[in-house]
Amino acid sequence: MNQQPTLEFVAGQFTSWRETRQNRREPIPAFLKQQAIALKNNYKTNDIRIALGISGSNLKHWAEEQAEKESASFVALPLTEVITKHVSEPSQVICQFPNGIKIFSSNSPLNSDLLALLFSLTMEA
Repeated sequence: MNQQPTLEFVAGQFTSWRETRQNRREPIPAFLKQQAIALKNNYKTNDIRIALGISGSNLKHWAEEQAEKESASFVALPLTEVITKHVSEPSQVICQFPNGIKIFSSNSPLNSDLLALLFSLTMEA
């Protein structure tokens, strides 16, 4: 179980950072922003902002940025049907999979079941 930090603990972290930062323009570290955002689950925004010495608009902005990053994560799509086209004349086929594997075939038909199987195996790798 992931235990939430207390307001006092995070306030101490902010104080420590302020005392050891190189200059007043140094940006607040990401881990402190994340801890401040986590406090919103158990504390009022006004209490957080006063204890940490930050503005309510900063806290809101950080939470929005984090939510945006979380929603922009990769979404895997299901394997779609492989469409094949039969050509009567000799041809060369190059099939490249997402992991970089390439299959070359000259003058011989490629089996769609085999391609689908190879594709699913490359997605597992």
